[in-house]
Amino acid sequence: MPDETGDGLDSFGRHQERRICCSGRKLRVPGDNQAHQNIWPMVLSQGMRRQGRAASVRDGSGRCLMGDGADSDTLLIMSDHAVLLEGVTRTYGKGATEVAALCQVSVGFPRGSFTAVMGPSGSGKSTLLQCASGLDRPDSGTVRVAGQDITHLGEKELAVLRRDRIGVIFQAFNLVPSLTAWQNVILPSRLARRRPDPSRVRELLHRVGLAGRERHRPTQLSGGQQQRVAIARALLGRPEVLFADEPTGALDRRTGHEVLALLREAVDAFGQTVVMVTHDPEAAAQADSVLFLTDGRIVDVLDRPSADQIGMRLGGRR
Repeated sequence: MPDETGDGLDSFGRHQERRICCSGRKLRVPGDNQAHQNIWPMVLSQGMRRQGRAASVRDGSGRCLMGDGADSDTLLIMSDHAVLLEGVTRTYGKGATEVAALCQVSVGFPRGSFTAVMGPSGSGKSTLLQCASGLDRPDSGTVRVAGQDITHLGEKELAVLRRDRIGVIFQAFNLVPSLTAWQNVILPSRLARRRPDPSRVRELLHRVGLAGRERHRPTQLSGGQQQRVAIARALLGRPEVLFADEPTGALDRRTGHEVLALLREAVDAFGQTVVMVTHDPEAAAQADSVLFLTDGRIVDVLDRPSADQIGMRLGGRR
């Protein structure tokens, strides 16, 4: 059964109330000495499928070994996941130069959850985000956003999906050079023919440290300031899913904390889903779960870990 925690504030100033916590209950696959924990996000690799309070464990052939129901996929209720990847593989190059960025990755990100994705350079973190957000197509496997299979959507359909339901914070800021910071922030809303709330735009620019720079163009802003514009732009429309690739990488500590607070607020106050790639254990510690990739495969998931626990998992000394 899911556990519930209190409503206290942590040192970061955010509410600690959890929608769902890891129960810690363990399942054992027959013939396997490794214990598998029920964890968020739902990792489907290694034969495990988990949904809500029900779990089933399957062998490599898909035969049901444990859990409610027989050999049926009804346990996997896709509508409960904002993003769901099944058997996603993505390779680059051919022959001797072929590199597998993702290898049969299967994972689900529940609605209203905050997941950090970590791993060494080249582990597949950014490719995972690109495939999950529809910016890149997997060679095989399925990607679903809000229950919709986006794997074979056309470019126009994907553009509409990303405009209306997905927010992306890129490492490359992708700002329009001729537009001001304010105009860049409201551009997606204008393209969708929605009237942005000026007070919301002003609040976001203030919270990312750009008050007084609303009329500055990208060439008049530093790299860190340009990244803040991109963050405000992604947050403005309150998308169902927000993908963030190193959102605090170019920011000072104070602004980085403010940005992480905005991401946390998007989850806790508005039920949005955040998937964030980061190298920073302190940033990852603000998430509900931390997913670790190595060589294109999910190798571990930690539930609500501290920065020290993350650092130890990464092999660093803190």
